[in-house]
Amino acid sequence: QEDMRFCPGPEMVTRLFFWVALCLLWAGNLDAQITQSPRYKVAGTEKNVTLSCHQANNHGVMYWYRQDMGHELTLIYYSVSAGITAKGDGADGYSVLRQNKENFVLTLKSATPSQTSVYFCASRKIGAFNSDTFPGNHFISY
Repeated sequence: QEDMRFCPGPEMVTRLFFWVALCLLWAGNLDAQITQSPRYKVAGTEKNVTLSCHQANNHGVMYWYRQDMGHELTLIYYSVSAGITAKGDGADGYSVLRQNKENFVLTLKSATPSQTSVYFCASRKIGAFNSDTFPGNHFISY
């Protein structure tokens, strides 16, 4: 007997991808307790660019990450409380401000083409992981 295996055609794979992506996008917006603005930003070089993150989760810890195409997330900065921030591995060329529990603002100082990336903000409760001083894996909403 012939060994018959199911191999979906490109049309089926495209349709499946579309529906999975649509479901994930829809589900992600149902309970969005963290928002970033602006959603898209195009800026000239040597301009300051400000990205804002607002969370309504009552979380104490907030993070800013960037993800370059084909690479893992890089932590830029994190904050364990209003007024208390710490640099991540990718902090050069950035500054942050956290004046209250809900908002964490990231500024690209004198933007360069090397800062072209996708930026993510995340938050978590204090004590939700084993360490409050070193960030690990976090839920990210964008």
